[in-house]
Amino acid sequence: MNNTISHTICIDADKLEDIVQIEEKLMEMARKVCRKMLVEIMAKKEE
Repeated sequence: MNNTISHTICIDADKLEDIVQIEEKLMEMARKVCRKMLVEIMAKKEE
């Protein structure tokens, strides 16, 4: 069984105006990925 879980976060920085917007978008996406990964980890633990 493979115990590795990975996700890739991609953003189009050209559509964001400044470093603050880029940081906010990255943090928002990181939270979403974190939730997904937690669900995947818990599902693997139940197997």
